[in-house]
Amino acid sequence: MYPRLPAWEDIAAVVLASEHESISAAARAAHVHQQTLSQRLTRAEKTLGVNIFQRSPYGIALTVAGNALLPHIRELLARGEEFESHRQALVAHPPHTTLTIAVSNTVAELYSPAWVAAFTASHPHVSVTQLQENSTGVRTLVAEQRADVGFVEGGHSFHNEEEERIGEDELVLAVTPDHPWATRTKENPVTLKELRTTPLVVREQGSGSRTVIEDVVGTLATPAGEFGSLASQRAGIIALKAPGIMAKGAIADHVQLGKLRRVPTECSFVRPLTAVWLRHATRSTEALDFVRLVSAHPATSLG
Repeated sequence: MYPRLPAWEDIAAVVLASEHESISAAARAAHVHQQTLSQRLTRAEKTLGVNIFQRSPYGIALTVAGNALLPHIRELLARGEEFESHRQALVAHPPHTTLTIAVSNTVAELYSPAWVAAFTASHPHVSVTQLQENSTGVRTLVAEQRADVGFVEGGHSFHNEEEERIGEDELVLAVTPDHPWATRTKENPVTLKELRTTPLVVREQGSGSRTVIEDVVGTLATPAGEFGSLASQRAGIIALKAPGIMAKGAIADHVQLGKLRRVPTECSFVRPLTAVWLRHATRSTEALDFVRLVSAHPATSLG
């Protein structure tokens, strides 16, 4: 980069003054005070180390050096204006780009489709590629730089990652209508001991849901079944007629249809929805915009 390049407004002032051969006329053309334009000319000459104008009570005239430099100054100004035109066009119509997000299974089934739809509506130049894993897998994808940002619920963070809480998600106990717990009330909730000693339908090891349940309940009995997605876990609760703890949004329709019952417990299972970044990595504008959108509407769900 040229080390002695005047400010852009100073370059423009030189061109205007050369055209009008008068500081006052050039100031009027630039819509600034005469003193302001004079200061810009002085700064340009000082920066370049060249006296461009000879000043007199009758106006200004280019010096020999000024005459030699002026064509180059005009060319510089023209290229600068061309650059600014291209810059504005890029801002108004950004080039197409791809944002890769990694999401946990729960986020994928309940939240991310609505998030992606809202984001692409406001960012039509961005295509979103979604990778899906359990919470541990999402953190691994971010750590391996295979995803720009990850979204998980619960779980334990990696040492080389930063996390930002964007909302929360609730797990609830669900049973079939004919299960003995189906009639339990808030006055007679299912206890921690019952949850700890009863075989439950749960998610696989490494999932955020499983981690949250074990953090609250402690060591679980041998599961009645382990499943890798909300849909299969929900189906497992119905088929095995065994209780399960899963995302509230994932059973809303089945509760409304009478296929499942939500049962009170003496403990709560609230887990954070978290954005996961690789520590010290550059965060793209698109990734930052996506997280801002999600943070503003974390509960946007399909459930």
